Amino acid sequence: MRFAATYRDGVSAQGRPAVLFAEGRDLVIELEGGRRVRWPAAEVRDADPPEAARPGLRLRRLGSDERLSVADDEATAAIRAACPDLARGDGSGRALWRPILLWGSAAVTVVSLFFWLVLPALAGLIAEAIPGDVEHRFGARLVTGIADAVGRPSGKSPAICGDSDNYYRLQMVLDRVRPTAADGAVPLRIWVVRSPLVNAVALPGGHIVVFSGLLGFVQSGDELAGVLAHEIGHVMMRHPTRIAIERATVSAFFGLFFGDIAGGTVLGGVGSLLLGNAYSRDMERAADELGVDILRRNGLDPRALARFFERLSAEYKDQELLLGFFSTHPPSAERAAAIDSPPTEIRPIDPEHWRSVRRMCGK
Repeated sequence: MRFAATYRDGVSAQGRPAVLFAEGRDLVIELEGGRRVRWPAAEVRDADPPEAARPGLRLRRLGSDERLSVADDEATAAIRAACPDLARGDGSGRALWRPILLWGSAAVTVVSLFFWLVLPALAGLIAEAIPGDVEHRFGARLVTGIADAVGRPSGKSPAICGDSDNYYRLQMVLDRVRPTAADGAVPLRIWVVRSPLVNAVALPGGHIVVFSGLLGFVQSGDELAGVLAHEIGHVMMRHPTRIAIERATVSAFFGLFFGDIAGGTVLGGVGSLLLGNAYSRDMERAADELGVDILRRNGLDPRALARFFERLSAEYKDQELLLGFFSTHPPSAERAAAIDSPPTEIRPIDPEHWRSVRRMCGK
């Protein structure tokens, strides 16, 4: 049977009248002047999606821009019978998704390289360029945030312990591990937060937070001095500021997509990060090495820090992962083994000073 149809060659938008009929396994389109176009039935597809409510039938040929339209119901039924693959896909969806997947993978790779390689290097350069007073103010805000997050007020006493007499003794311990003038000006301020955490953390701008749980765990002023020396190592190498810049950059990046670039959110994220596993293995080792050097130059025995690490490892073992600062790499036992011999002249921390420091938060 022969049916009236409209043919478009894909080059011109002009439709041309045609006669359509089946011949063997082909649809034959006969145009004016006797010219014939053959479409193999296996290559004929419905040009409209299934949900289209268009009268008649509009056809296309795979790999071609040609189109064919029929309006007769009988012709529609005959074409559907002759072309069993009419509603079958042609892989064009996969062809569309292939470049999307390729470009998406490339974008993920570029973003990953930025966060893992470019951002850390860039954060180091930015950290060196930040004015000291700006860095100090930023660190002070983090102290307050950390105290609010993990501190435990006692009665009318705030989370930050501020006993003036005992704080003076704590300041004397800090003075014993201050870097020398040859190391440059390194402003330091120490805070004690009432919390059971066995933890200490260095913040941008030279702020060092010690938790009362740590004061209860260390057994001498020399051990505390060793912990402080390690934290000072982080401060001198600008590790807290670098981590803060990286975290703020990541938070701002995702904030662009999820609509949250509030400063409070960034500050909270930075404080939480510095309390946990913020530093890399290399950063921790570098802070250990610099801390030991500070102790030796100030006449303090680095073996006290080694004893602290050994006791921490023995008491907590796998639970070290719950201790924040000390959960970072390398493990405590390894860090203790890496600490070398003491200086020729040892001047330990006054035991009375140490006993006063332990009473700062009421214990």
